[in-house]
Amino acid sequence: SNQVFVNISFTAPVNTSTPVQNTTPSVQQASFTVPDQTWEKNTNKTLDFTLFASSLPSDAVPTVTGLTNIQTTFNGLTVTLTPNHNWHGNEKATFTLTSPTMVYTSNEISFTVANKNKAPIIKSEIPNIQFEINQTEISLDLNQYFEDPDGDPLTYNVGTAQTVNSTLK
Repeated sequence: SNQVFVNISFTAPVNTSTPVQNTTPSVQQASFTVPDQTWEKNTNKTLDFTLFASSLPSDAVPTVTGLTNIQTTFNGLTVTLTPNHNWHGNEKATFTLTSPTMVYTSNEISFTVANKNKAPIIKSEIPNIQFEINQTEISLDLNQYFEDPDGDPLTYNVGTAQTVNSTLK
């Protein structure tokens, strides 16, 4: 068999005077302040970040930390805050807007979802009640006649009559 082996080697010049370094791009930090927010339960609140931070790049990506009972929906540089149904209370959150060259961080914002109290309503009138002779008590389920639109428990006070009108037959 006629086999020929050739050994080939290459040598590259080495530059030992200036090492090449891969540097991380510089990302600047900035902060912005959003005032505390209050709105009524079962409604939404929208925030436009451009009102609170100047020169925000349109490619900034918003994120939020700290909210449990309030859901967020981002649309560009605005956020819609939606509290869970019938939830009211207070939560605190921080927003971060990140672009390739900047990271904007908000203050800790207090979000208060208020419970606007609605007055109880009369579902139906209490009918006339007749007492028998020597009857000393009567029982009524007042939930048939009154309700609270907010679902809050109702408290009733019963007083005594100053005068009693009666008709004898």
